[in-house]
Amino acid sequence: MAEGTTQRAPSAPKVQLSCEMCRQRKVKCDKLSPCTNCQRLGAVCIPVERARLPRGRFRKSKAADQAAESDAANATDELKARMERLEGLICTLMQDNGAVANTTVPAIADAGILPSPCDTEFRSDLPSPVGNDVGGGGRGVMVQKGSAYLGNTFWEGLMHVQDQSLRNVADHRQGVTTFAPYDVLVDGLTGRSLLSPLCSTTEPWETPQLQQHLCHVFLTQVDPVFKILHQPSLRAFLIEGKPYLRYDAYHPAPEALRCAVYYTAACSITEDQWPPVLGASRASVIARYERETEAALVRAELVKSDDLVVLQAFVLSLIGSRSQYRSRRTWTMLSMAVRVAQALSLHVPDPPFLIMPFEQEMRRRLWSAIGLLDVQASLDRASEPMILRSWLESHTPANLSDDDIPFGHTVAPAESDGFTDTTFTLVISKAHCSVRSLTEPGSQYMHLRQACVADFRQTASQLLRNCQPDAVPFHWYTHQIADYIAASMQLIALRPPQSTPNFMLPHVPGCNLLELSVDILQRTETLHCDPRGHPWRWFESIFVPWHALAVAIAELCGCEDAALMERYWDTVEGAFERFGGLVVDEKEGMLWKPMEKLMGRARAKRESLRVNYTPESASAQLQPPFLPMMTPDQSQRGMELVVTPCSSTGSTGVEPWANVPNIWDGVDFRDVGIDQLPWTNYQDFMEDMQR
Repeated sequence: MAEGTTQRAPSAPKVQLSCEMCRQRKVKCDKLSPCTNCQRLGAVCIPVERARLPRGRFRKSKAADQAAESDAANATDELKARMERLEGLICTLMQDNGAVANTTVPAIADAGILPSPCDTEFRSDLPSPVGNDVGGGGRGVMVQKGSAYLGNTFWEGLMHVQDQSLRNVADHRQGVTTFAPYDVLVDGLTGRSLLSPLCSTTEPWETPQLQQHLCHVFLTQVDPVFKILHQPSLRAFLIEGKPYLRYDAYHPAPEALRCAVYYTAACSITEDQWPPVLGASRASVIARYERETEAALVRAELVKSDDLVVLQAFVLSLIGSRSQYRSRRTWTMLSMAVRVAQALSLHVPDPPFLIMPFEQEMRRRLWSAIGLLDVQASLDRASEPMILRSWLESHTPANLSDDDIPFGHTVAPAESDGFTDTTFTLVISKAHCSVRSLTEPGSQYMHLRQACVADFRQTASQLLRNCQPDAVPFHWYTHQIADYIAASMQLIALRPPQSTPNFMLPHVPGCNLLELSVDILQRTETLHCDPRGHPWRWFESIFVPWHALAVAIAELCGCEDAALMERYWDTVEGAFERFGGLVVDEKEGMLWKPMEKLMGRARAKRESLRVNYTPESASAQLQPPFLPMMTPDQSQRGMELVVTPCSSTGSTGVEPWANVPNIWDGVDFRDVGIDQLPWTNYQDFMEDMQR
């Protein structure tokens, strides 16, 4: 196709053939020096030459010409048949891995096998990223990036096709469409297709109205509870169109951050909250921005980059991914974030290079956010955190609002005594540091565990001393989260979610543990149903209280009081039905199979107690004094109960723990090692999870 453009001497003693790289890749070489293909790939072009063969003075016969045409046609048919077998194998792979038809492999599309997303209208009726459908029209193969593992069946089939020797296909044929080489085909399925160019960001679906809405959602729903960015700088970048900080207009780092912000914002919106006037469905927007975020991170060279903004974009994508996928995707990818953060010395209080106060604060916020995801992932899978407590406690974020530390500020501002933009972050930061304390070696002693819980309460009380839960919805949400964490930490201290060697089991009398665990489940329902917490509902849904549910069910298995069983049964059973689709790996994972087994024991226990249960004992079915009460309207709505939060006594200086049950006073620390039936049931549950 470009032979006419090559300048050769008339008396050249040799003929130039396809270069070595083009021969290996089985693509057409234009025989330039270097050739166009090698220039595009950045590879070294090694020319291949041979001596010119003598030319005869006779022409080939007509029969020879017809035979050559027939051979070329047969070769074309053979190649098409082989490519169809390859496509069939790929479709089989998609079905086996449960892929979703939401993106087209760009590397293969660029090679001409599949239609490019830019050439077809983007479908707004795509399924949710967590679905299991497979689709594709014609010969298009649709792939979900979360299912990139190539199984044995695919490799065996591919090797079978390769054994039939694609090398025999005529490389010399001209005018035949160039098919995707082997490495492009495989790389496109294993995730490296992200290196291919994306469609233009000015497609009709990505309207300014959509971008403005997603930016507003991020600033109101994501940024307050996951504080890693500087809101004034982000607003100037996304809304006012100014350069982000000191980056150039087309720098890959701000582009990665922009895509991650839009992706996380879209993930934080429920289907009911999605405005239909935006012109695209929620599922299609999430799928597109997920792909753009991953591609932007590849272009920004996440693994090798020393840019803090690139890591911020990656961490934001992880929080969005966790809200969409229940697999171990986020749990696995989080390790990369930890390693990149360590390469940037985020775990060091005073890194060995000069840092301005603004950057120092952004580094601390980002490191605290990674620590939160780390402890959340460990609680999700009952495993140990990767980050040590000492790496986090040595340099926590400052209690400052974004306006207190503008970009370029050279003097570190003094911390505030009031409720700031980072107060919620500091409460959460203290919580995940305390959880690490409960899982570290030496934490088997109960007096140390009690001191850890008390330390969290003291720190949170200091941070929330100027909280106004009756006046500001986010203050109310922060207050409720602090109460929820305090109750959960008591339960973790008494019933560890991980296997703790030499744990000194204390004797907890009565139904105190059952009441505490049910209280946690009730608080989860409050956070989910109260309209004041709706903007941040997506965040609390990431932290599924499976531990409280397991303790509650284990306590019910050992309950001998039918009235007590009936008092708490509806709450526990409702939580069991609701959390099945929220835990990691959903109902097929390591958590839910043992949970179903434990719930089966509780149901059998309840049936045995109901034999002797009489209506006269209904007088014992009273709500615990610390549980939120329901209004008459809510009691008539069945499963759609909205729990009324406990009202506070004042608008400022509210004590966060007024409605949190405290069972420490009833714990007998001297009476340890009691073989209690509920504890035995809980231990069986933990052992089943490890199998």
